[in-house]
Amino acid sequence: MIRQAIHKELISIGKDPHSLAVLILMPLVFMLLMSFAMSERQSQVVAKIPVYFAATQTPSEQLFTKYLFQFGYQQADSAQSAKVTISFINNIEKNLFANSPKAIIEYAAVDKISPQINNLVLQHLQMSLAKLKLHLYSADIGDLDPNQDIDQQIQLIQQRTDTLPLIRQTNQQQAGHSVLNQTVPAWLVFGIYFIVLPISLTLLSEKQNSTLTRLRMFPTNLNYFFLLKQVSYFAISMAQYSLLLAVGLFIVPVVMQQPMYTAADFVSLLPLSLVICSSAVAFACVLAVVINSFEQAIVIGGGLNILLAAISGFMVPHDIMPTALQTIANFSPMFWAAELVRSSLSGQGGQLMTQQITYLVAFTLVCLCIAVYLFNRRSRRLMWN
Repeated sequence: MIRQAIHKELISIGKDPHSLAVLILMPLVFMLLMSFAMSERQSQVVAKIPVYFAATQTPSEQLFTKYLFQFGYQQADSAQSAKVTISFINNIEKNLFANSPKAIIEYAAVDKISPQINNLVLQHLQMSLAKLKLHLYSADIGDLDPNQDIDQQIQLIQQRTDTLPLIRQTNQQQAGHSVLNQTVPAWLVFGIYFIVLPISLTLLSEKQNSTLTRLRMFPTNLNYFFLLKQVSYFAISMAQYSLLLAVGLFIVPVVMQQPMYTAADFVSLLPLSLVICSSAVAFACVLAVVINSFEQAIVIGGGLNILLAAISGFMVPHDIMPTALQTIANFSPMFWAAELVRSSLSGQGGQLMTQQITYLVAFTLVCLCIAVYLFNRRSRRLMWN
């Protein structure tokens, strides 16, 4: 019976290209596009920023420009073609070592530069000034060989200010996957929760073609019919989960030029589909029973998914969200599911995974009870409003 029910739902989905697009095509394209959009490294981003310097007169000003361009910025030919324009407004030597210094540099960024890029430019300006200060001080005390050319002196200062060798991360194996551990779980869960649209469209079709009315006339328990529908979509959701997971673990790392995951990672994440897919299907069933039209299915189902993804930290990382939104995210099933996958990928496990599983199981049971209650209430009328 379950096999026939799954076969029936697969036929329904197969006849509707929109359902196939929602379940398979859209999540795959979205995952790959978002991963590709985030694949550039900082050096690649900086290389796209043309910087223009107003006339540099003193050797210190010219030295500062060399340090800034060490980060990889383009050198613009004019202020009109630049995204960042920098000018010196006060004497460097006089203010760099002063107790009460005046502003040395003035910069202007075009409006289309994002706040993140603007902050990055500001950090590079500060770091360049710090290196310039060390350079001038080292030259003053005779710590730099005056016979060396300026590029050799800059290389020596770069080596002295490179503190990366002084820092070591203990979980080096997970460090290579730090970016993927944030993005892959988010878009995986986001795609899984779009199961709401096929379920809603199927129930609406069965209402409009009087399938439920005919079933009501037979000695058939509609609760059993509804349960078979949930089991069918649960099986479909698990297949969708496996496909999206395979893309996230084996294709996305190639796109983002990150270390590959192993087959063991894929296998270890498969059991999590039981709680993640069941919570998504249960939540979708609640919405499917409430929805009365195809327009509502798209607006409410799709809109609520996007809203949940936003407050769950999928669009903006959870740890940089305001405290109020972080608190709200802690009550989102999408957040629980994504954190469950992240915990498994990062090797944390233990109490944190148990907590997320408990939340998802409780959420699933509550949603199932609500869905069955609403389905029975509406099926008694034989015709839904």
